[in-house]
Amino acid sequence: MNIDYDKKARIMRILLSDYESSGEFTSLFRQVPISDYEAVKPFIDYTRYYICFRGKRRGYGYSTLKSDAFAFDVYEYDNRKVYNNRTSRVFFETVISGAKGESL
Repeated sequence: MNIDYDKKARIMRILLSDYESSGEFTSLFRQVPISDYEAVKPFIDYTRYYICFRGKRRGYGYSTLKSDAFAFDVYEYDNRKVYNNRTSRVFFETVISGAKGESL
């Protein structure tokens, strides 16, 4: 599915509107049930947003695995990080499309 960044963000905000967090949290959306993840996943622009899973942690790790999660939160990168992510993505796609045209 090839949707531009702004349209993806609008669709994601509509789908997750019930879970918007209050101003006291840094997350945009909080405690979204993990059962909604697969439905929302195609509409998350991973160059602008990142996901943190919520649930028990195995061992001494700092993060929860998706398989152990009961919910997830959505956070937004700062503008400089978004620019770097998108520039890297364009570069990677350019290199890959160039490599497909060459015979190895």
